[in-house]
Amino acid sequence: MTCHLVDRDLDLSALDAQFKNDEMGASAYDPRVMLKIVFSAVAFVYLNSVAWHTSLAFAFSQKAVQRAWLRNFARLTKVSGAVVGAFGLRLIVGTLQELRTRMP
Repeated sequence: MTCHLVDRDLDLSALDAQFKNDEMGASAYDPRVMLKIVFSAVAFVYLNSVAWHTSLAFAFSQKAVQRAWLRNFARLTKVSGAVVGAFGLRLIVGTLQELRTRMP
């Protein structure tokens, strides 16, 4: 599907002109190949997301998983909040260090 779309349906003449321009430094890859890679990556991410959310829906439809989740909800919320907070703190510290190195 992606190959058919890129090879036959899209007008890439504007990209071809830049790709074949050796005076300006042509890109290393044919634009058609790059578009196929990008479209394939988007499709992979989408399918991965569908599979993940489907498996979550299936898992949480099981009574045993629902009971375990409800039993541990408070602890899991605290742990995940701490992890996200630690990532945020690391981001702030890294940003401050970067700003300090850029100041004269």
